[in-house]
Amino acid sequence: MKEDTSGGAGKRLMTFTCLQNVAVEDDLVRQIKSDLAGKSSILEMMKSYMASLRGELDNDALPFRKLHRLFELGSTPDRMAGHHYGVAIGLRTGNLRGVAAEYGNLIGLLWGVAIGGVAPWVGKSFAPMGPDDQREVAGAAIPEGVPACRGINHFNVIQHAPVNVALNTVLTFMWHLKEAAEIERQMYGHERNGGHFVAYRALSVYDRTPRDIFRLNYRFMALQNHPPLPFLIDEVVEIADGLFLGQLLFATDRLLERYDPMAKNEVYRYQHFGYFLLFREDWNAEAKRLFPHLEIPGPVVRPGYPLNPIREPSRSPVGRTNLRL
Repeated sequence: MKEDTSGGAGKRLMTFTCLQNVAVEDDLVRQIKSDLAGKSSILEMMKSYMASLRGELDNDALPFRKLHRLFELGSTPDRMAGHHYGVAIGLRTGNLRGVAAEYGNLIGLLWGVAIGGVAPWVGKSFAPMGPDDQREVAGAAIPEGVPACRGINHFNVIQHAPVNVALNTVLTFMWHLKEAAEIERQMYGHERNGGHFVAYRALSVYDRTPRDIFRLNYRFMALQNHPPLPFLIDEVVEIADGLFLGQLLFATDRLLERYDPMAKNEVYRYQHFGYFLLFREDWNAEAKRLFPHLEIPGPVVRPGYPLNPIREPSRSPVGRTNLRL
């Protein structure tokens, strides 16, 4: 990737493309723009949301409402390719109501206080899926002509963080994580891979998101995921150039039945368990500064300074050997 010395990169890191064509700004949009003022980038603003949610028991806290609004306004990619680093912004305890919603976000409390800063999960990779593979895994669930990708998650072991080491041990046992190839360790820093999904454009499975999204479906039986991943669907939209906002949706009904991808979404009662970010390599320098637990190789570069070239993931053998079942 060519160096950008013009200052254009800094402007891009500050631009919510999803807000550029908003005809009428509501209160949440105005607050989001105000939150961004004085920050070095959208990522830094998102880190401030993470800090606000740390220890927060309100399942519908203001940062969650802002993220919901951004998700509503985001654009839907047709496909994603290559390696993307990722961070979880905040977790929720499903669709709580009333007093339980205001004081019952125990999952978010645990995540924010004990895990968030040293989370094992550090991103995902996407690789094109051939038509035969697509039919074998998804059957008729993905309409003919809709491009699909295979995907996998990446995990990092932080030796000086006992919580991270313990969680990696648990996840490796539960999800049968595999050691990453040496070239992946050198290029991206992660040490383990696991959690397979198929990604494609589709309607949201969540009743509060009546729109097209980019679906990351872990539920197909052929992927051979281990619980609770077979109940998970991630949904992603693009909110800035190369920056993607995702929501975690878990099925909460018919958990003992074989997943039917052709069934109506209502039968599985998907509930919302939080938000995460994915970003392309041109965000890496800023992410390295803000999220050291990702252990992104290369120097720390502040916005506005020239970025060092970063090798294009799609040109490496990463994905071709590790995204197969």
